Amino acid sequence: LGMESLAKWIAELKNPSATQVPPKLKVLRSFDINIPGTNPKDVVGGVLGGSIIGNGHIAIEDEVEVRPGLFLNAKATKRHKGQTGKDIKNDESDCFKVQPLSCKVKGLMTGKTRLTKVCKGGLIAIETTLDASTCANNGFAGAVVGFPGTLPPIWGPTLLLEDVKLISMSNSTSSKKEKDRSLKDVLQKSTRVRCHVGPTIVQGEVVRVSKSKRKLELALKVPVVASKGAMVAIQAKDTGGAKYSLVAHARIFGGDMCVDGVDIAATQCPPSAISVPQVTANATEILDEEEDSMDEQYRSRFLEELKLHKSQGMEKSLCDAISSVPLPQTERDGGAIMRVKNFGSICRSLRRDPKHVIQYLETEGNLSCYLAAEGTAIRVKWRSPIGTFQDRFISIVKRYAKAYVVCDQCHLAQTELRKQDNGRTELLCRRCNARRLV
Repeated sequence: LGMESLAKWIAELKNPSATQVPPKLKVLRSFDINIPGTNPKDVVGGVLGGSIIGNGHIAIEDEVEVRPGLFLNAKATKRHKGQTGKDIKNDESDCFKVQPLSCKVKGLMTGKTRLTKVCKGGLIAIETTLDASTCANNGFAGAVVGFPGTLPPIWGPTLLLEDVKLISMSNSTSSKKEKDRSLKDVLQKSTRVRCHVGPTIVQGEVVRVSKSKRKLELALKVPVVASKGAMVAIQAKDTGGAKYSLVAHARIFGGDMCVDGVDIAATQCPPSAISVPQVTANATEILDEEEDSMDEQYRSRFLEELKLHKSQGMEKSLCDAISSVPLPQTERDGGAIMRVKNFGSICRSLRRDPKHVIQYLETEGNLSCYLAAEGTAIRVKWRSPIGTFQDRFISIVKRYAKAYVVCDQCHLAQTELRKQDNGRTELLCRRCNARRLV
């Protein structure tokens, strides 16, 4: 109810032109795609996968920076009592030893499609000139990739949080106890916590808690890349429990800064203040015009498809998609045999080969079936009461339609099965062109 109006409102949204943020890739996965035994001449660099945020594009042969990069797990010296946040920032001996890495973009992909440039939206993979061994096994998961001079600072081991607010995840019976608990009751000193900053997950320990100011000091085990004011979700272990649970959220306001970077204030700069390497002002204007025109094309296409979808009345669920399938006409054919007289009509309404449907009935429904009456009927071995056969048969046919007939995207039955070269079967929707292997 109201989805069409909501979709139209989303389609007509305009990108705000007052704020411009340089493009950054939040790395979700990193891996080595080189197969053992690859010729040294054919070895490629590590691959970083994730989603881009911000405006602008990242193109092939662009030079980008990866933060935090290499991390030297050296023990930091203890902070002296009475040391302020400013002292922490200037005392480099307390910071983690990190080395941001610079590399070039050698390839861009989304799914199986190769691209020359990418912008925000969707998941993409970037082939880089980084050493593939450092990217293997998600070695750079949680890192941030962007143009040099546009990335946030690197923090660690000390991270200072403010505006800490507790989150109640309990039921209503213990709500009174949840209201009475304080910040120090949940996040005590030496409590092990797990912090989520965007896609980055870091573990740490509570050093100090200020109940009146609602501030928190953490000692992280690995560095984290984030701007001041970035939101942090905090997980902690329950008393006597072995699992982490969400207990609070807060914002970053200071700590040990390993490497300086662009703070959140940079996101409010006008478009002219953002410098993209090796791109002139005219080229930047051309790229912005191309992006705006592309957005207008997407909006127009979306509105046209929405109008067509509404006029044709294609809003059907799974039950609607198979509502034209006739009910099975069953009768007893001997002592332990049931006959479905209109099995041929059921297969024609599903637009599937009767042999394929019989194969599903035997494998998934555990029924022994064979064709009869020149393929228009089917005989099934059935020793249970006759009244339960029809319900069982309908249930299996519905599962078959969901698996091999109905499209997962548009929920319509306008699909067909196609054999691929590797022998696998693909379900292709003729309405929305969605594909999936079955």
